Amino acid sequence: MESGAIADDHITASTQEPEFEAYEGRLNNGWSWMTYTVDTNQWLQIDLGSQKVLTSIQTQGLWGGYTVKSYKLLYSDYGTAWVTYGDGQNDMIFNGNRDGDTVVEQNLHTPVTTRYVRINPQSSHSSSRMRLRVELLGCDGYRIWYQCVSYDVVPTNVTSLEEKSGSVNVTIDGLKSGCRYNVTVRNVVSIYESADVFIECITETDPPLSLTCSTATSTSITISWIKPNATLSGYRVNYTLVSDSPSEMMTTEFGPEHEEHVLQDAIADREYSVTLVAVGMYQDSVPVGVTCLTLTPPPEDFQVTYGTETSVTVSWKQRVNSLALHHRVWIRRSDTAESLFTQLVPTGQTDLTFIDLTPGTEYVISATSINTQNEGPAMNITTGTKMDSPTELDVVQKTTSTITISWTPPQAVLIAYNITYTENGRSAYMMTSGDVDSCELTGLVPGTLYDIDLVAVSKVGRNIAVSTSAVTAPPSSLRVTNSSTTSLFLEWTPPAANILYYSLDISDEHSGEVALLRLDGHKTSYYVTGLVPETTYVIKMGAFSEHGRSADITISNSTGSLPTVKASTVTTSHTTTEASTTDRRTTTSITTSTLWTTTESPTTKKTTEEIERDIKPAMPDYDEDTTSSQSTTAYYIMSTGKSTKPPLIVETSSADNEKSTTTPKRTTEDPGEKYFNVLHY
Repeated sequence: MESGAIADDHITASTQEPEFEAYEGRLNNGWSWMTYTVDTNQWLQIDLGSQKVLTSIQTQGLWGGYTVKSYKLLYSDYGTAWVTYGDGQNDMIFNGNRDGDTVVEQNLHTPVTTRYVRINPQSSHSSSRMRLRVELLGCDGYRIWYQCVSYDVVPTNVTSLEEKSGSVNVTIDGLKSGCRYNVTVRNVVSIYESADVFIECITETDPPLSLTCSTATSTSITISWIKPNATLSGYRVNYTLVSDSPSEMMTTEFGPEHEEHVLQDAIADREYSVTLVAVGMYQDSVPVGVTCLTLTPPPEDFQVTYGTETSVTVSWKQRVNSLALHHRVWIRRSDTAESLFTQLVPTGQTDLTFIDLTPGTEYVISATSINTQNEGPAMNITTGTKMDSPTELDVVQKTTSTITISWTPPQAVLIAYNITYTENGRSAYMMTSGDVDSCELTGLVPGTLYDIDLVAVSKVGRNIAVSTSAVTAPPSSLRVTNSSTTSLFLEWTPPAANILYYSLDISDEHSGEVALLRLDGHKTSYYVTGLVPETTYVIKMGAFSEHGRSADITISNSTGSLPTVKASTVTTSHTTTEASTTDRRTTTSITTSTLWTTTESPTTKKTTEEIERDIKPAMPDYDEDTTSSQSTTAYYIMSTGKSTKPPLIVETSSADNEKSTTTPKRTTEDPGEKYFNVLHY
């Protein structure tokens, strides 16, 4: 500025005053640049004519004061886009002048290469005007341009460098890797520049970054990386088996678009040394390497060696020359993916026991081998804990054709129960759901002993059968097949079981009196006589075998109605005949004849024979042999008065006749009772 090397028309300002134009703002000039506008939008601009290296700036005021107190420095390559000088984060504000004569110099810590420079006042010692004189300091040297042949269209200007004697070394940073550059150098002296000198340079191809063994199998290795910045023609991979003896190096090449590669035909449980080279357009990168391991197979001969209801033991063999450091062994239920227990064991251990398991449950046990880089494939075994058995098997109810059993279920997760019941060498089988605790066996033979076996079934097997026995209720189809005014004829279907005897209970529905009878086990019918007419009787029958008493079968039935006859006088005589010593039948009988008169018309009288004829059709038929030795005729006469005599008691039995008769014993009767019983043998 002071020397005049910069022309006046290369010095401009935002505003200026007559005789204080912008070009007057040269250091130590008699005048200065001055503006009456005092704000931060004013500037003094210098065009250096070409790119120069600016290292420092000097400022000066003018006589009379009005000096610039502080300012900013801006620079631009083309005079359009401006950069404020700073430390990279904040704009730098430089100190100006206090008087009109003193020169204040500010050095730039980082020199800038630029063509256009602006001084932008930030404050003034006067509020009415500002005056400023300036000098820019720089150096002569070299100008350098560089251009990547593959990418750049316009060469990039590096800088103007301070001239030095001897050889000059220049480092250009921020270049693209793997690129060929055309570099131009020009010597600068003051405002003069020399002819250009050209040189061609090639930057190195940057290598792939973050090379890793991303995945592995037993026979392959996958490597991955981050692509370099250089333009590539492809990649080259070398991999070698790490072993005590020399191994052959295997090489493969592939295109530049990849960021991972799979190395095939590797050996399981082995270590490989892998190197990757980026093949550039002009030269290759330095190789990068990594060590990769293929997967280690699971433990050898992995098997279940022992099990109980709540535990399972597994064992295995250690592989020879294996890279495994540990084994991971875990167990889960087969119906879920969630692991119950997981154990990491050293390679020296060859067995493991899982405890606190559920009986009768299916489990999956898995094992893997772990080396320094990865975990190998899993070996799976499906097994199950032993079954625990149902307990407290019992018969809770039985009828002539059904038996109901109940039990306490086992802890095992069941799918079913198998029930087998056997009688007389014949077996039947049924299956029921595994979530029940009772079952009814139907369609059974009455009065029959059944051996019952209960087996619980799960997915893993079945338990040892638990057993019990029970007898169905014997008699069935108890019915009255014939009746009269004083008798009921009973028949029933015998059971298949061996019955020792029957128990027959006969009771009057109203009086509650009970007759207890015991019948031979081979009988299928029985004749009950001596009953009260027009009375309902409740009859219960049970059967006794060697296994106990069956359930009772109960029916009820009524005797018939008595013919109506009015009598005025009744005379009764009793004759008792003792048992004959010559007859094989033993008969105890009471013969009663009844005579009566009536006050009614003679036409109303009935003889004993007539009454007997009226009643006889209601009685069951007998064969001649039976009736010749044992006959019973009952006569019922309505009494107009009160009898004070209790009914007679008659018991009749026959050893040779299947049809037996018994008159239930009655020792008392209300004297006002409407009917009385007259028996004649």
